Amino acid sequence: TNDLYRQAARGGAGAVWGSKKLKAIAVRGSKEIKIHDPEEFYKLAKEAFDKTLASKATESLYKHTTLLQTKDSNEWGVLPTKNYQTAYFDDDYELNSIFMNEHGIKFKNRACFACPIACSGVNVIKSGPFAGIVVEGPEYESATLLGSNCGVKKFDYVMKANELCDFYGMDTISTGGTIAFAMELYERGIITKEDTDGIDLRFGNGEALIEMIKKIAYREGFGNILAEGSRLAAQKIGHGAERYAVHVKGMELPAYDPRGAIGMGLAYAINDVGGGHGRGWAMYDEIFNPKYDRYGTEGKAELYIDSQRKRNGADILGFCRFVLLGYDVYAKLLNALTGFNHTKESLYEVTDRVYTLTRLFNLREGLSRKDDTLPPRITEDSVQSGPTKGQRIPLEKLNKMIDEYYELRGWDKKEGIPLPETLKKFRMDEYLDELEKLRK
Repeated sequence: TNDLYRQAARGGAGAVWGSKKLKAIAVRGSKEIKIHDPEEFYKLAKEAFDKTLASKATESLYKHTTLLQTKDSNEWGVLPTKNYQTAYFDDDYELNSIFMNEHGIKFKNRACFACPIACSGVNVIKSGPFAGIVVEGPEYESATLLGSNCGVKKFDYVMKANELCDFYGMDTISTGGTIAFAMELYERGIITKEDTDGIDLRFGNGEALIEMIKKIAYREGFGNILAEGSRLAAQKIGHGAERYAVHVKGMELPAYDPRGAIGMGLAYAINDVGGGHGRGWAMYDEIFNPKYDRYGTEGKAELYIDSQRKRNGADILGFCRFVLLGYDVYAKLLNALTGFNHTKESLYEVTDRVYTLTRLFNLREGLSRKDDTLPPRITEDSVQSGPTKGQRIPLEKLNKMIDEYYELRGWDKKEGIPLPETLKKFRMDEYLDELEKLRK
C-alpha cells in the first residue's frame, strides 16, 4: 500500500514481503533538500506546471480519467475480452467514463501531491447490494481485466471487485487475468463445480468474480490454486490448462490486446518483468501514425525502444508518465536541481544502461530468449470479433521484431546476451566477467 487507495501489488511484491514477515517500511525525512540553483529550478517547475495544466491531455484526463481508454480500446479492437478470446466487448459496456459521468457515479477527482492533472476519479455506488462503496477508480487496467476480460459488464460488480483487491492488497490485473483464465477452463469443461467449490465460474457472473477474489485472498479451496497466478495454476490443474493461460514470464497480460497493434506484443515479450505495459507503450502511434502498419513489423523495435527510454526515464526521475513535457525539459530541471549537465541524449543513455543491467540480471537468474515470447492465445488464436477480427501475431513476426530489438540494444541474437562492446559503451566493464559465465 503506497497511498490510501493505491496498492503497489503488480508483480507480487506483497507476497515476497509476506514470506519474510515484513509488514511495512516507513520513511520519515529529517534533512532539507538542497537545490543547486533554486531560482532556476522553481522557474522551470512553474513553467512545467503551467504547461501541464493548459494541455488538452490534462483536460481530458481530468474529465474522463483513464476510463476513457475503455471506449477507445473497444473501438480500436484491442479491449481484452473473455480471457483474450476476442478484443471487442458489447457496446453497452458500463465501465467507461461517459457512463460513469452521465450516471453521477464519479463524485470527485483526486490528484497525487501537487499535481495539476488530478486524473483519478473517486466513484461511489449509489444503489444495489454494494450501495455506499467508495472506490478510487477503477482505473482502465482494473476495469478491463476485472470487467470485459471476465465478461462482466456491470460497473457495480467491477467496482466491488476493485475495492476487494485494494483491501487485500492484490493486483487487479493479475487477479482479473487469472480468474478469466479459470472462467474459460470452466466453460470448456476442464474444471467443474467440484473444482470451484460449487461456484458457477462462467464469464459474466459478477457474483462468482467477487467470491473468487475472496477465496484467492484467503487461499481457500480453489482460490488456493489460483492464488499462484495463471501459469502455476495451469500446471497444477493439468488437462491442457496451460494452453489458456495468458501470461509472459508468469505475469498476466494487461489491458491492451497486442494482436491489434503487434509492436505491443514485442513490448510484452521482451519486458524484463513479464507481461506488463509499464515498460513500453506506443499503441497510439502504431494505430494512427501513417508511418506504421499496426499489423506489420517494420520500425516496431525502434519505436518501442524509444517508448522504453521515455517511460524508464520517467521512472528514474520520478516523473508521471502522463506529464508530457519532453526530456529536454526534464534534463533542465534535473540540472537545476543537482548541478549535473545532462541532456536528453544522456538521459536516454542512462535508460539504455538500466535495460542492459536488468537483462544481465535476468540472464543470471536463468531467463533467456526462450522466455521472450507470447502465449499461444496471441500467437496461434485469432481475434474472434470486432475491428481486429482474424488477427494474431505469428511467431515468425514476433521473432523478426525480437531480432531487430536485440540488435538495436547491442545484444546477440541467439540469447539476447549483451555484447562486450555494449558493456564498455555504458561503462559497465565490471560485468565483463559475468558475460563469460553466461556464454558457457
